Amino acid sequence: MSKFRQFLAAFLLAVTFFNLATPGITKAQSSDVPSNAWYKTYVDYGVNRGYIKGYPNGTFKPSRNVNRAEFVKMITVANKLPDYGCNPNLYKDVKTEWFCKYVTTMAY
Repeated sequence: MSKFRQFLAAFLLAVTFFNLATPGITKAQSSDVPSNAWYKTYVDYGVNRGYIKGYPNGTFKPSRNVNRAEFVKMITVANKLPDYGCNPNLYKDVKTEWFCKYVTTMAY
């Protein structure tokens, strides 16, 4: 099992356990998540809750590892942390990247 799959399964199970989600699962449309994949339900769950969106080309790349930016986004969204906007002065490598607001939130 890849690290992404292990992480995604553990993350979504933890979210379910702590009851951070609301009922109703919609299906994610993706070219690289087969309908019979064991993790398909978890991807659908994460998409429906806004924890994950996938990549702009419509893929989720389930065999790739989750990077730090993606992880920070999932944690801030799942825990419904306040949005502090983007502070580009916090870290040199963040500046105006898509994940800047999530990193800023985690810094406060």
